[in-house]
Amino acid sequence: MGNQTLLTPTSLDNIATSGQVSPDEVTLPLPLFPPSDNEDLCPDCSYSDWREGGVKELMLETRRAYSVVDAVWGGNFVERMSKCRTHADFKIDPETGKLHLISNSCRVPFCPYCAEARARFVGWNACEFFEKQPWKGHMVLTTVSVAAEDLAERVDDIKKWRAKLMGSALWKNNNMTGSFWVVQPQPKDDGKYYNVHIHALVTGAAAPGRKPGLPQRQLSAKWKKITGHSDIVFIRQVRNLSKAVSDITRYVGRPGNLLDIDYENQAEFIHAMEGKRIVGTTGICTAKKGGIVLHHVKRDPDETQLVRLARVETIWALVRAGNEDAKTMLRCYGTGEALPEGVWDRCRAAVCEIEGRFAGLSEASTERGPPESAQMSFEMESANCGFGSSGGW
Repeated sequence: MGNQTLLTPTSLDNIATSGQVSPDEVTLPLPLFPPSDNEDLCPDCSYSDWREGGVKELMLETRRAYSVVDAVWGGNFVERMSKCRTHADFKIDPETGKLHLISNSCRVPFCPYCAEARARFVGWNACEFFEKQPWKGHMVLTTVSVAAEDLAERVDDIKKWRAKLMGSALWKNNNMTGSFWVVQPQPKDDGKYYNVHIHALVTGAAAPGRKPGLPQRQLSAKWKKITGHSDIVFIRQVRNLSKAVSDITRYVGRPGNLLDIDYENQAEFIHAMEGKRIVGTTGICTAKKGGIVLHHVKRDPDETQLVRLARVETIWALVRAGNEDAKTMLRCYGTGEALPEGVWDRCRAAVCEIEGRFAGLSEASTERGPPESAQMSFEMESANCGFGSSGGW
């Protein structure tokens, strides 16, 4: 297709954190795929092939690295990744009329698909929370670079040091109320060394006689005392929330970009980061206190269940054929608007003809995934990566 470049998903790494285009310069909301009523711009391929189009090089590199991990340390990571995002359905919430896109996921730590999905999910929740806070700051805590063989230990150390800082008198006396933190092991010399540091969005209240936040000099001295070697830190008030959230959430889904690491060092990096918790919240930022939700939460059985409508490829095919109702469905998903009454009823027959069965017949028949999905997780694909914008999925 001549317009294929217009159809590839834009990752947070490429747009929200590149420095070339800030989130505020992107028309919001930016959908996972274009809610276009132009049939010439609608993908003519499977959902998984379309998703791979935006991260093809990274996906190939990731599979190659995991083939070494599987061979050396055991596992079936490559097989799991091969089945990721192979099935995607549009479902509707009967109460709100909003569309959701549900796709199977492999949950492999460095999978580009899963990483982007989680970054979008956490980023959206983070913006929703921090928009309500009167003061928020961006804090960075650094450490001295270490060799690759010491990476796992340094990651554990910096998390302990962070906990000491946020439990210190300095933190409490300056009325710091919470944090959303992410550990980033930044590769140097193609992965032979790593500079492990923490990015955090923090909240605070004004202390008597002083403004909210931590004094830079005191923070630097305290961090040097805790780590024993590093006094390089900074903290500043957040002016552009979308950019600040994007800068942090790009690390939420995966600890690092394998394209920045030599092939001979990639498997060791993956193995060193295995099982490492690199994202967390404290204080008022925790989910239990109404803060940031870091993981998809299973729907309560008592909640209204989503009803399956059609496969994504089916709607794309109808859009390419000029079906106006399918175009409306795609637009509503992208903007988060409720689906107008009557749209699905008119579109149902065309969907049945393509899929060869009645879509939305019953919960038992509509919730069943493809045969290969038995060991897979299913999760929502967030439509809006325009952090801070309102609307649905």
